[in-house]
Amino acid sequence: MPKRRGAGFPDLLSSAREKRTFSVPVPVADGTYRAFNLNTLRSSNGDMDTNIQEHLNNDIIHVQDDDIVENDLMDIVAQNDKVIIVHNADGPIGWTTVHESLLNSTAAPLTRAKDYLIDNRHVVLSLTRSVYGAHKELFSQQRSVVLVIDDQGELLGTITDRDISRLIEKGCDIWNTELANEVKPSHVLTENKPISLNDLDMVASYAERPVPIISSAGSLMGIADIKKMRRYLNSAAEITQENSTEAAPMNPISLSESMILDAVLSDTLRTGIVGTDEFLNIIYFNEAILDFIQKPELLRLGSKIWAVTDSCAISQQSLNAMLDTVKEDGEQIFANWITINEGKRYIQCRLSTVKQRAHTAGFVLSVQDITAQRNAEEAIRKLAYQDRLTQLPNRLLFEERLSLEAKRSERNGSQFAIMMLDLDGFKAVNDDYGHSAGDQLLQIMGERLLNSIRGSDTVARFGGDEFVFILPDVSNPQDVETIAEKIQDIIHKPCEINGTVFHVGASIGYSIYPDDAEDPKALLDLADTRMYKNKRENC
Repeated sequence: MPKRRGAGFPDLLSSAREKRTFSVPVPVADGTYRAFNLNTLRSSNGDMDTNIQEHLNNDIIHVQDDDIVENDLMDIVAQNDKVIIVHNADGPIGWTTVHESLLNSTAAPLTRAKDYLIDNRHVVLSLTRSVYGAHKELFSQQRSVVLVIDDQGELLGTITDRDISRLIEKGCDIWNTELANEVKPSHVLTENKPISLNDLDMVASYAERPVPIISSAGSLMGIADIKKMRRYLNSAAEITQENSTEAAPMNPISLSESMILDAVLSDTLRTGIVGTDEFLNIIYFNEAILDFIQKPELLRLGSKIWAVTDSCAISQQSLNAMLDTVKEDGEQIFANWITINEGKRYIQCRLSTVKQRAHTAGFVLSVQDITAQRNAEEAIRKLAYQDRLTQLPNRLLFEERLSLEAKRSERNGSQFAIMMLDLDGFKAVNDDYGHSAGDQLLQIMGERLLNSIRGSDTVARFGGDEFVFILPDVSNPQDVETIAEKIQDIIHKPCEINGTVFHVGASIGYSIYPDDAEDPKALLDLADTRMYKNKRENC
């Protein structure tokens, strides 16, 4: 209750915020209470403490602490700014509003959390798993949400595929970053907890974040369909206000089966669906498939499926081949780049059969836009195979290319050379001018080396100030010596960093396949040994 000795505007505002209402009770001189509506202050420019008394009204309802007020609330629902003051034998003990009482009324709960459960959109992972591990789980299982748990199995929060994509874009070290460092806190619903109008606040707050649902025993069940919950609760709120005499619970499954199917597949999953008979005549399609069709006007019930497959870059010949396979295997999955609204999108298609007594009764083609997942995979591959400082291939990618080149040369009877390079004088730059200058020097040298090689060659940063080359179709030591001299001249050119000119050199060693060795590791070891021999001779 507001304090009787004086009701200043800050006190009233604090009480109103606490109750989430515009009306609050204010004590007056005769010991009674009158109501004050904060909306009236919009037209007042005077002193708040003085003008409050001028805006008091009699919108007060008095009840006893043992009264059951819910039975009468619906009769006054239109007056939901009325203040209710609760009394006991000693006088007023507290207050509420009609609006707040309605929200907390036993008549308000409409459905339960389990009515909105989606159990096929998540994976459950430990907080110690890496962000990369989470991405691989989501991608392989075609899920979108990770529910992160601690060592006791308690839910810590969530992380989504979009969260991971943002981390990748920022250059996060997703291999060494644990989920515990990136998990987002989340509201939680319990499967049998009633969902009331008061949960609209939660829906508004978490509309962009997954809301997990747990069982009565505390185990994770899945996530809530927030869009469906919000639509339903908004509809329930409207009906509750319209029906002022009784609040009949709504049946959440009051839609027809086809409408439910469309709502789930179009709105929730954004999956385009086309169903055909055994002769490929379209007998069903949902609204989401229109997002993938270049000419939606051609998509009609009874028409052939070509309007969809042509837009998805699937030729009739390819489709017929897949149909022959899917009749045996049950499902075929394939992916293509297509153009949608002048933008390139990567779509995944699933083709499956509909069986009826061992006979193929028809086919279902589903289409999903997985561009974000594809781009995330490409970004991860780039992070995994590219040196962050120089943007050159890193050791991992180099070793893969070396293995492929050895197999190609063995198959074709050709030769190639491995060349290793170590910068002379780099340590002095690092020690005397700091790591920032050293990093800039490595970047400049990496760019010079990349611009000095052929399109078929590879240059990679092997670690520290070492670089390594694959030189296909180089057959004799004289050719390698010529290339090495060219590289040394490029390295020896002056390099200016922050106004200081640096001069560094290069020690180089090489080996040739298959004359020096046939095993890729042996080739690398020999080139490395010769490089350090050259470095000792130059000292």
